[in-house]
Amino acid sequence: MGKPKSHPPSRVDFLPFPVILYGISLLVGEGRGGNVVDDDDDDDVDEGKGGGKGRRGKEEASILARASVGKSRGANVSTCASRFLDGKLIHLVAVGCEDGTVVVFRLIDGRRGEDDGDESNAGPSSSTSSTHEFVEVVECTGHEKAVCSVNFHPRGTHVLTSAKDGTARVFSVDDGAEVALLRCEVRDPRGPAPPPTTTTTTKPSSSGKTSTDPRMMKRPSQVIVRGSFYGDLEGRTIYTVASGKRGPTYLSRWGPSSSLPPHSSFEQVYRVQCSPVPISSTSLSSDGTILTLGSVEGSVLLYNLVTKSVIREFREVHDMPVTCVASRPVPTELMLPGEMEGGVSFDALSASADNKLGMWTLQKRSRISTPVSPRIARERGALEAHAMRMARVPLLALLAFAIVAIRDAIDVCGEAFGATALVADGGMSTAGRCLFREVLWAEEARVSFVPE
Repeated sequence: MGKPKSHPPSRVDFLPFPVILYGISLLVGEGRGGNVVDDDDDDDVDEGKGGGKGRRGKEEASILARASVGKSRGANVSTCASRFLDGKLIHLVAVGCEDGTVVVFRLIDGRRGEDDGDESNAGPSSSTSSTHEFVEVVECTGHEKAVCSVNFHPRGTHVLTSAKDGTARVFSVDDGAEVALLRCEVRDPRGPAPPPTTTTTTKPSSSGKTSTDPRMMKRPSQVIVRGSFYGDLEGRTIYTVASGKRGPTYLSRWGPSSSLPPHSSFEQVYRVQCSPVPISSTSLSSDGTILTLGSVEGSVLLYNLVTKSVIREFREVHDMPVTCVASRPVPTELMLPGEMEGGVSFDALSASADNKLGMWTLQKRSRISTPVSPRIARERGALEAHAMRMARVPLLALLAFAIVAIRDAIDVCGEAFGATALVADGGMSTAGRCLFREVLWAEEARVSFVPE
């Protein structure tokens, strides 16, 4: 593998073992957190099993529930959200499939029968390994090709999807109906409009006749919508990221064409180029300001939606196309391991099939000073000790001179420094002359030598 092409404080870590994700209960308000904290740093997870074994003395990670989207569908992407329904907080999971179908599941706590409290609906018994159950809510159909991204409405009422058919769609979680259709383009809006092309356009053969062979037909270029996101808490703003198999990638912002909900149709507000090459993965921070883009060349871009410009580009930090990215707002209360100790807050993470995990930040340096190595500390301590030994004799001589000067000043010039003398003299002139001539400096005429 090549050397990571990052600059501190950003970094790229190699992953020598496969990563396996396990579920831990994340039900809000149930008194069960999703974080397992271990204070014993020496008791590490067994990496040889991909993290499947928990740490001693702590709760082991386990699979909460299993679900199937059906045979020959192929699950591509997924997301989760919480929603209040009939006074209860429910948890939803949406899965985008290879055939263009989006399946929405509901996670039910099988130990207590979360649906209505009835024991008959309690799901799997506590004796089984899975304590929760996925119940299919609805199937959303409409995409003609593989789904690339799925995201829930901030209130959990709709699901926003995008696919390789060049469209982004909004589906209702209640009945699976298609609410809105957004057709994306991958051309410069400032350039000329492309000529109209259809799948029935044919080319003349060598004999001058029009050929009906499908291989000779001119087909429009494929548009792949890699990402789609809600840009506000009301679901009135949608962002899409689309590109072709080659060429630049364009970011589009969509707004509702009508002011009254439900927003059944959206119109494009603007479209700008956000990358000169196709994008393979996208992620929007929870505050809706930073869009992280992973390119097919292995680069990671941090894009500011407010200024519509690239803030930072980490060029070719992965050896293969970036498969997934995660963007996060900074500062945040939920810190990653090592952020507090290192003084660096990471704005985005990326991963690829090259077994590299990238952690990217907009900081230029750490917030804390660089720790001094033990060797430098020992050398610095020895130098300071030698300097103190060399300065000890001059300091002692200066201290002795000061003690003698103070004693003589009291004996010789004590009356000149008295309150009566200072008032009569009107200042410090007499006391100063006495201190200088009688104590600190002796005139040559006053110096006498005792004969031998």
